Amino acid sequence: PDGGFRDALVARVRELTGVDLGKTPQGQVAGQNRSMHVKRSLVRHAISLLLQDPSLALDIPDPRVIEGLDEPGVPLLIALIETLHARPQLTTGGLLEAFDAHGAHGSLTTLAGISLPGDHDSWLEEMTGVFAQLESRMRTQRIDALRDRISELTQEEKMELRDLLTTRVADRGN
Repeated sequence: PDGGFRDALVARVRELTGVDLGKTPQGQVAGQNRSMHVKRSLVRHAISLLLQDPSLALDIPDPRVIEGLDEPGVPLLIALIETLHARPQLTTGGLLEAFDAHGAHGSLTTLAGISLPGDHDSWLEEMTGVFAQLESRMRTQRIDALRDRISELTQEEKMELRDLLTTRVADRGN
């Protein structure tokens, strides 16, 4: 709460516990959680959507199109989608169980506990958009990598670069 009510609560907590909630680390507003400033990544959002509704994975034909994208969590996202392709009957609990030994199991469990607003159709629309953005980032990353060594490109790489640039121009037109 803000204002006088917050001040009264802070005073009461200080009175009872000796802890001054009004004092915060330098640069942080009282009551503000630093995690509020953490920008939620597209990959994390895609994983959250899959945990909310595992059937969304079935609408992603080839998750490997983002393989190699230099963003945290991409290998995990691909593994989740591939697992759901292989075992489409899995629920959120089953998916968490399948990744029980994975290093990110704790994070997956936390994300699974977050209820997202919406329904299957809205989540599908979000997932489609998120995955399209990830594919676009992958193309941009590959274009940049090829341009960095433009003088050394093979004929196949030159054709790949031309195709990637053509696709990017077509995407911008839509």
